[in-house]
Amino acid sequence: MKYSTSRWAIFIAAVGIVTALTVGSPAVQAQTTGLQVNIPFEFHVGDQLLPPGSYLVMLRSGSALTISDGKGLSAVRLTNAVDRAEHKQAPDSVLVFVLYGNSYFLNEVRWSGYTAARSLLKSKAEIEFAKLNAPATRAVVAAK
Repeated sequence: MKYSTSRWAIFIAAVGIVTALTVGSPAVQAQTTGLQVNIPFEFHVGDQLLPPGSYLVMLRSGSALTISDGKGLSAVRLTNAVDRAEHKQAPDSVLVFVLYGNSYFLNEVRWSGYTAARSLLKSKAEIEFAKLNAPATRAVVAAK
């Protein structure tokens, strides 16, 4: 009888996990749709430096952000949810960069129609650039 009970418990747990993964929150589901963006400058995603160009931005596994040029060049970075309730819903999808000196770092991704955004965790490289450079400024690039 213990064997049957264990199998039943495993089955119930598996159903719960599958349900949680497929239902998810509406904001996260909406954010898994890709954003097309043309970035006109060289930029960092974490410790990786990417050239100017056209990129697809996707949120994977709830917190991992992937940015790819579709030709084999890509970067992945963990993110945190940012509640932008004071701004209501974002009117446009945008990527927000922080500029330290002449170096751009991808900082945040906002999806149109949602109050939640995703903020990238700072890399060691970004922390070093922040220490060495004057106060940072922000640059915003529109996405589709």
